[in-house]
Amino acid sequence: METNDPKKTAKIELEEEAGYGGNVKLINAYIYKKKDQEGNNIFTYYNYIGIIDDEFEPILNWETESYKWVTFEELLSIEPKHFGLKGLIENSKDLIKRYSK
Repeated sequence: METNDPKKTAKIELEEEAGYGGNVKLINAYIYKKKDQEGNNIFTYYNYIGIIDDEFEPILNWETESYKWVTFEELLSIEPKHFGLKGLIENSKDLIKRYSK
């Protein structure tokens, strides 16, 4: 389900794709904008850093079946990375480090 509010959509996606229904604090992170050759926006997606109270065992589906909890250092070593994850790390590294344990 999507809304016109990216933060609300992110919370909905967290519940739908991972089964997490607890409290989450979403911190604004990198915003990816795909543009065409003329510079017109084709699409935009928003990244957030989600702060939850405790790790949880996600309810898996085809989108989340390969999940795992990782440290920031482990995240950096995972290859290959989706281009969106690469962009998030490149543009929000300090933010991620600040909130990771």
